[in-house]
Amino acid sequence: MSVVSWRKTVVSCRLSVVGCRKVGGIFPLSRVFGVYTVVIVLIVLIVVVVKTLTTITTKTLNMKSYKDLQVYQIAFQLAKEVHLLTMKLPKYELFELGSQVRRSAQSVRTNIVEGYGRRRYKQDFVKFLVYAYASLLETISHLEMIKDLYEITETATLTDKYEKLGAKLNNFINYVTTQWLL
Repeated sequence: MSVVSWRKTVVSCRLSVVGCRKVGGIFPLSRVFGVYTVVIVLIVLIVVVVKTLTTITTKTLNMKSYKDLQVYQIAFQLAKEVHLLTMKLPKYELFELGSQVRRSAQSVRTNIVEGYGRRRYKQDFVKFLVYAYASLLETISHLEMIKDLYEITETATLTDKYEKLGAKLNNFINYVTTQWLL
């Protein structure tokens, strides 16, 4: 097949899809219409790809610090609430269970920060987010123990907040694993 006949076949096939083929030849304007159609489709595809990439990268680039992460902000607030709650424990428990729950609550927050510091290495970032999730579960366990032993009513609401944070952290781990670009 020569180049000229190949071009005619391609143009007539492309135009027949559009519906501009005529028995015995091709309308001169239909060639132009076919070329414009292809150019318009390519331009639309390029615009869609550029918008998608811009949206993904701006989400990542807008984060100038770990403080911009919603999971960090929530973990920080909850760590403060846990600290204040543990001050209501009996004196002999301040340095036992109180200290343990304070450290695990702080660990959630600090593992998010350390993971963010290693965000250029996706696997390290995910690893520290998993550590943060494990510390979160440890914190929930300590809060449940405090609730059972001392019947402090605030522990139930804190446990609920930590469970919601756990869901957000799990979603963030999935996001970093599948879509994180940096």
